[in-house]
Amino acid sequence: MFLFTVQLVLAFVLVAPFASRWSSVLDRSLMGDDLLRGRGANLVFEFLATHSDSVSMEFSLLALLGLLYLVLNVFFNAGILGCLAKNRENALHLFFESGSRYFLRFLGLAAISVLCLLVALLLQSLLGKLFQLVPSDSERLRTVFLLTRIFVVALLFFSVNMVFDYAKIVTVAKTRNRMQKNLQSAVRFVLRNPGKTLCLYGTIGLFGLVLTAVYLALAKSVGVSAGILLLLVLQQLYAFSRIGMRLLFYSAQWFLYRSL
Repeated sequence: MFLFTVQLVLAFVLVAPFASRWSSVLDRSLMGDDLLRGRGANLVFEFLATHSDSVSMEFSLLALLGLLYLVLNVFFNAGILGCLAKNRENALHLFFESGSRYFLRFLGLAAISVLCLLVALLLQSLLGKLFQLVPSDSERLRTVFLLTRIFVVALLFFSVNMVFDYAKIVTVAKTRNRMQKNLQSAVRFVLRNPGKTLCLYGTIGLFGLVLTAVYLALAKSVGVSAGILLLLVLQQLYAFSRIGMRLLFYSAQWFLYRSL
């Protein structure tokens, strides 16, 4: 509940600078429904043109708050795993103690994971260029190449996230400061237990995708008449479910790591 409260406060802080301006644009724009359905590029341009005097400063503020949110997520992840390590779910002081103890180590892992994801994006771009070389009249070959490209990139993103989750677990379980050794231990653990780790991560991940699909379907059904506040409430309910998914991921992976 503490994590959800913090996220809710941050969400209102992020939305507050733009709420009144968005409302004024939505009230007079026929494209409000398109915005809520993800088709509002023209509405965004209208918003920028109407409030160009202050939007630059507020976007800078949003960028800083977004960065703060990512840093807090690193702290929260450290606190969650620290509580799991001590098998104490409701000890708030232990949460903050663990978050402080492992924060810099988790931040280092996060930086390395970003580099790995950038490599994955580069690979995706290279595969896209190769796809353009496939003859357009060879539909079967293009289909096979496209499916292979999607599978390889998805597996790479999937594996990076999973390995770094276990690297965090190793960091807490063995209380080691050297992130390189923790990452190597995580890679070895996944390679020694590919079936169990992939099955666990895939099952929970699939459940998360179902939740996301439900959220997107509900979000698209919300019209302007329902108001931005209702959309924000829906987003926060989805955020609450994502926090639950994060707790489920870490607890399941923690007990799998400790049991093998």
